[in-house]
Amino acid sequence: MFIGIKKGMKAIVALTILIYTVCSLILTLLKKMIKRIFQSIIGFTLIEMLVVISLLGLISTIAVGFLFTSLMGSNKAEVTKEVRQNGAYALSVMETFIISSRFVECGPSENNIRVIDIRGNETSFFCIEGKIASQSASFESPYYLTSDKVKASSCTFSCLESPGKPLSVKISFILSQSGDLESLRANEKSSQVFETTVIARNLD
Repeated sequence: MFIGIKKGMKAIVALTILIYTVCSLILTLLKKMIKRIFQSIIGFTLIEMLVVISLLGLISTIAVGFLFTSLMGSNKAEVTKEVRQNGAYALSVMETFIISSRFVECGPSENNIRVIDIRGNETSFFCIEGKIASQSASFESPYYLTSDKVKASSCTFSCLESPGKPLSVKISFILSQSGDLESLRANEKSSQVFETTVIARNLD
């Protein structure tokens, strides 16, 4: 994502240099035309003036469009980066707890999971009000694994058991940027599915 942002910034800098160079050339031509006007070469200088003004208008339109596109691309990259970072962090925390647990239990509706570590500490993971959260006996309030900038949906925690194999837990959820999706522009939208299967290694 950082590469995409850097490319966008490089493109903006390159375009700025190009615009500066073109404007310098246009100013030079304008100075020459003004000088010719004072020398009474009216017909030729008026034609030159119209040509230069047309070129300036065309270049300005292209430049504004390119800058707008570059800014939209940078904004999209930032939104996507926010979604990916939150999803990766939430998965890594839950994976760590499950791998080192001695007891794992998925809720009947697969919307939460209860984990007990080797020291007997219990932690639950679940989705609430568009966020992925954890709750332990040590804290009264839940700890949110995702920020206010993203929204979690379609969260499932499935415990998969097979004869002769350790318990595995499948985690799946969707993260998107927070806010009213219908009111957001295309460059402000980002949504990604996060899935992983974790094997509990230390179960009793």
